[in-house]
Parts: sequence; structure tokens; C-alpha cells
Amino acid sequence: MTDSTTMVERLLGENGKLSMVAAGVLLGEGQGGSPIHPTTVTRWCLKGVRVNGAKLKLEHLRAGGKLLTTRAAIVRFLAAQTDAPEPVSAPRTPTQRRRAAEHAEAELEKLGV
Repeated sequence: MTDSTTMVERLLGENGKLSMVAAGVLLGEGQGGSPIHPTTVTRWCLKGVRVNGAKLKLEHLRAGGKLLTTRAAIVRFLAAQTDAPEPVSAPRTPTQRRRAAEHAEAELEKLGV
């Protein structure tokens, strides 16, 4: 079986298929106090979001031109974003390394080492 077939079977096995509108309502209020807009949920399905440099998409089904997802898929999508470790900080530039070394050397000289 392909990955998409496995995902479809898993989503079909989960109770409560949700339209993009229903998914937005389930997610609660966004900015301005209104539910998350259906196009936002659609964008999460089709384009995804960046999490630590990788693209994460909301699992969905396409049935007759309509996108559907499940509550469990939304939970997995949000958990993957919430549990994601902080991005790794950029390495120091040569100038930053040199200045840190000079500072450490000055501290050692001050201590008499």
C-alpha cells in the first residue's frame, strides 16, 4: 500500500469527518473573535506550515472536490507543532568567536591563569 492509501484508510476509520468550515469552528476563535477561517484550514491541508524547517500538513481527504479532515488529524497536527523542539540557533560568526575567545583570554589573565 502507498502512504496516501494508508492515510486515507486511517482517516476513514476515524469517527467524525469534518469539513473545512467545521474544522475551523472546532479550532475555536482566531484573531478578531471569529472562528478560524475555512481557507486557513484548507491552506494547512494543501500548503502546510513550517515546523523547524520542515513542512507539516494537516491530514485530509479529497472526496468529490471537497476536503475533509478529522478531529484526530487536527489533534496530531497541533501536537506536532506544539511538541516541536526549538529551532537550533545559528552558529556564531568568525568575529563572534574571536571576540568570545579574546574575552575568555582576558578573564583568564585577570585570574592569573
